[in-house]
Amino acid sequence: MSWSQDGELAVAAGESVYILIPQESLEENWTHVTFQVNTFTTLEWPMQDLAELAHFSLGAEQSVSTVIDLSWSLPGLAKHGDAALAVLTSNYVLSLWAPTSDPSVSAAWERVLIINNAIPAPPKTHLNNYHVYHRQRIRSISWSPSHLPQQEDKTAHGPIVSNLHSLGRQELHFLGITNEVEEVLIFCINSPHDRSQSQTWTATFIHEATWDQIQRKGQQVSDDPAPTLVYSLFTLSMDHVGIIGSISWGPWQKSGCEAPITFKRAGGISHCILRFASDMQSAEFVPLQSEQPLPSNLECQTDNSFSPNQDLALWFSNLYASSLNDKIEIQQWDSDFRLLDKTSYSLEKMGNADTLQFWDRVSGLAFGRDQSGQVHLYISKILSGLEILYFKGLSSEKQRTSTLQDQMKELHKAWDHRNDMGGMSVMKTWGVAVWDNYVASCISFHPGDMIEYTLANNERCVIVISELA
Repeated sequence: MSWSQDGELAVAAGESVYILIPQESLEENWTHVTFQVNTFTTLEWPMQDLAELAHFSLGAEQSVSTVIDLSWSLPGLAKHGDAALAVLTSNYVLSLWAPTSDPSVSAAWERVLIINNAIPAPPKTHLNNYHVYHRQRIRSISWSPSHLPQQEDKTAHGPIVSNLHSLGRQELHFLGITNEVEEVLIFCINSPHDRSQSQTWTATFIHEATWDQIQRKGQQVSDDPAPTLVYSLFTLSMDHVGIIGSISWGPWQKSGCEAPITFKRAGGISHCILRFASDMQSAEFVPLQSEQPLPSNLECQTDNSFSPNQDLALWFSNLYASSLNDKIEIQQWDSDFRLLDKTSYSLEKMGNADTLQFWDRVSGLAFGRDQSGQVHLYISKILSGLEILYFKGLSSEKQRTSTLQDQMKELHKAWDHRNDMGGMSVMKTWGVAVWDNYVASCISFHPGDMIEYTLANNERCVIVISELA
């Protein structure tokens, strides 16, 4: 799930994307559109040959290209000042979708750009089939945040904002991606509608770096070289797969030319600064300006074993949150990008039976700030529902039931009663998103004591929307 700054809620649903658009109407508060995203023409993305055995491919080139991630850009990139939607499918192709006319009409949504085609050729020292093949496979994405001042920070980002206003533009749209050869690539996205004088949708390459280069420049605040429990040979093999599973873009500094970028990989989290030139046409990764080593109480021992929980992370103002297997880790940074404090919250009490712990993965993280200024962190798990942490600084207050949780429980009870399940049913929570003063969650209901036979056409999810509690 992803919520744009204009209030458009995008939900990934297999081969399609559903978009809920708010509207001021006495009859309906929302209108929705649906479009299929897993079909490509040979001009957009050529047919891919089967991977060689040495590539250890799971068959992404043969997949049905279901949606595995999606994220909205800042407003102003698409027509009429709308946002563009980045959609990553299971064949590891990243597409940009945008409306060409009325966004409430499904036919208006078109694929306008494929980022994989903009990835430059590898250096001559890496011209081999293995490197070229994996360099094109995108694994995670992150849009740059807004240059404009946020509600809690009334100061603008200096000359960058002034330069944007002189050009008649509101934002610069940068996109960070990672691939399967441990590379991070930064692009600037331009369109005919963002006053960049571009006649077509383009992805301009800005900078790239490898994981080893970032590690030498970054500050690694989470690492665990110690051996861990091995469940299978597959787990042991996946432990040594060097894939950056998450990239998160932090807030711009006052100058507007640099921002923290956080990378997450099996075994650790690494923070680094991405610094742009004054013309924002080139960039480089630079070390964090930390004059003193991290205090010993900030050392983090994370689980290095393979888990489906390792790819969720996000920034919110000066807070960074990430899922680390059975816990949520939250770090607090100051304006000079120095680590101030760190805390973690165990998710074990959210789980059901011990046998389900490995499969009860974290499905969503979302920060929100209510009207009183209190920060909320919403954590959704597939089988255990929704948990909410209320923060004041880094001290979490006692959890209390929210309106959203009550609505989810009532819908679950109603479905259980309607289908005569006698309490033997399961509610799955697939994600959570926050916009303004609202939070949304995507849930589905299933029988819990029998095999469920269903068709894809009959599968249903429910979007529950509530105010921040």
